[in-house]
This record gives sequence, structure tokens and C-alpha cells, in this order.
Amino acid sequence: MILSVVIRYKNTTNEYLFRFNENIPAFILMSVIVALFMGLSLSAEEIIRDRKILKREKLLNLSRLGYLLSKIVILFSFSAIQTFLFVIIGTFVLDIKGMGMSYWLILFSSSCAANVLGLIISSAFNSAVIVYILIPLILIPQMILSGALFSFDKLNDFLTNDKNKVPFVADLMISRWGYEALAVTQFKDNEYQSLFFKEEQIKAISNFQLAHGLPLMEELVKKLQEKGLGEEERKVKWNIVLNEVKKNERLSGFPTLAQINTLENDGPTDRSLEAILEMLSTLDSFYNKTVHHAAEAMEKKGISNSSEMKNSHYNESLSDLVRNQNSVERYKISKQEILPKVDLVFFASKPDGNFGYRSHFYAPSKYLGSIKLDTFWFNLIILWTITGLFFAILYFDILRLIIDKSSTMLQKKN
Repeated sequence: MILSVVIRYKNTTNEYLFRFNENIPAFILMSVIVALFMGLSLSAEEIIRDRKILKREKLLNLSRLGYLLSKIVILFSFSAIQTFLFVIIGTFVLDIKGMGMSYWLILFSSSCAANVLGLIISSAFNSAVIVYILIPLILIPQMILSGALFSFDKLNDFLTNDKNKVPFVADLMISRWGYEALAVTQFKDNEYQSLFFKEEQIKAISNFQLAHGLPLMEELVKKLQEKGLGEEERKVKWNIVLNEVKKNERLSGFPTLAQINTLENDGPTDRSLEAILEMLSTLDSFYNKTVHHAAEAMEKKGISNSSEMKNSHYNESLSDLVRNQNSVERYKISKQEILPKVDLVFFASKPDGNFGYRSHFYAPSKYLGSIKLDTFWFNLIILWTITGLFFAILYFDILRLIIDKSSTMLQKKN
């Protein structure tokens, strides 16, 4: 409650409007961190207090699974109540409309994962003092690698080989999944934005192609026509052009573009390069029409000009954040394709041929294998998957075994 009251920001007119509350992104992050803190604190001493009982039960061959499940049922019940009260008060004070269930599902799921993590720590250590020292040490990386405080592509290079995707180490953080889910769903699924999110998405993708994608492709093709490039550089540029052709074929739905793919094995010949330049002219016309049609569709809905609805459901600061509007870079050319650095919330991820979950941060949807899911539901599944993995670690007491083996090895060395 204190958090919500403190960040209820009013503008210069001294009137509170959700739209202009600059603290909403911070509230989303802190909501996830509070849920984690409550979950960890609730379970941190549970097994330590029962250490004597557990020794007796072990001698009697009583079920460890039954004991752990009884703990989890109680802890999850308390977490459900705590997060429910937090969401009710927080959304009321900050005037967040229609998003209560989404907030509760993510915060409850995050708290449950923290409950099981707390039980793992409680099972691994014998001292409550050590456990409570560990809680802030767990929460600090959760904040740093949540994606809210620091942009992932600005982190140290050793954390990731691919700056266009979330680093693997961040994928291990509960906060990363919880924060992204709430930020994306608050932006795209609120009562105002949800009415024309698809039109905005079409405009953003088309405008990016018109402003950056197509001109950069043309530049690459003309460099390939000069024939003064080294073999390796030529191969990289041709690979980018081919991938962009396939991307535009998917976006535009032009079946005639598929013919260019047959030239892939031939390499960047004069014929293929000329065909691509002709294609760019066609695509330019297509994307201009697409932007025009999307704008017309939004006008017909007549909602985008409704300031009252926008003031109540849309938040400017969150929009700037998930769209990365403050970025100086508008695009990046990787070794595979031309990537946007702005309007990221409008660019869906694509299947990567493997498990499929890797994507850029704030993607509106993701792939679970070949199944496309909304980011909210995808991240919710990941949170419960993490909880399940934590339970397996708890059940087999893996952390305690690691600590015991490490202690034994150190003693032998000394």
C-alpha cells in the first residue's frame, strides 16, 4: 500500500491521470520484487524449524513428498492472499483499470516460485541467520537482470553472444519473466490499446521497412553489384539480403517473391540482384498502402482520438519503455538480418528451429516450439515451469548435497 501511495504521481495540473504517471514502469518492477520478497520470507525458515521432526520422520520412513506438498499448499495459499491484497490496493490507488487478474496471476506465480526457492534454501542450511542473509543476495540479481533497470543489449559482452535476444543468465531470473509479462500486457491488453493494437503493429512494421529495411537492402544490393568486396564480406551481405527477402515475403504475402529464393544457390548474380531491386519498388508501394489502410481502420474505430479513455487506460512512460522510443539507434544490422531497435513491442518473435523461446525483450508473442503464444501466457507457463524445476531440486535436496560435497572436498584439501 505504501508503495502505491508514494508513486501516485500528479502532473503540473495537480490532477492525477494514469496516462501521465511516470512511475508505472517502476511500480511493475517493484510489484514483482515485492512478490518475490514475500514468497522468500514466508518460506525461508519452514524446513529449518522442522529439522528435528524431519529426522524422526526419516527414521520412520515417512513420505518426504507428503511433507513437502503440505508445506507448499499452505505457502501457496498465503501467497495467493498476500498478492491478492497487494493487487487490489495497488491497482485501486494507482487507478489501474481492468488489469487486476493479469497482475494477480503473474505476482502469485512469481511468489509461488519464490516460496519453493525459499524452501530449497531452508533445506540446504541449518541457520536462519544465513538464510536471511541470502534473501537480499537473491533479490539483487533479480532486480539487475529483470530488464527494467538496465537494457540487456547494454550489458557486458560475456553475458551473451546475441545482443538481440535476452541473455541466457537473465532467463534464469523469475523477475525477468514476471516483469516482461506485466509490462507487455499492461501496454497491449488494456481497454484502450487492445482496440487497435493490430493496426498499430501493422503501421510500426511497415514504417520500419519504409524508413530503414528497404533502403538498407537497396544499399546492400548496390554494394554487391560493385563486385569490389572480399569473399567473406560478400557472403555476409548476400546472406542478409536473402534473409530480408524471405522476411518481406512473409510480411507481404507476395507469392512472386518466392521465385527469388530459387536463386539462393546461384549466389549474388547480376540477374538475382536486379530482381531484388525490382522487388524493393513493389514492396515500397505495398508498405505505403498498408500504412494508409491501417490508419483508415483506426479512424473508423474512432477510439484513438478519445482522450478520456486514453487518460484512464494508456500510460505514456510505459509506452516509451516497451517501444524503446528513447533509443538513439533505430536499427541494427547483424550477420543475419536488419533488426529494429524501436517499437520492439510490435515485432513478434519467430521460431528459431529449436525450443523456440528465445526472443527480444518485450516481444508481444513468442513461440513454444511451433506454437505461437501471447507473451503473457508464455511467461506464465515459464514461471510455473521454473517452480516445477525448483520443486525437483527441493525434493531431491540437490543444493544441500552440493554444499555437503563441497565442504567434504575442502576439508580433504585442508
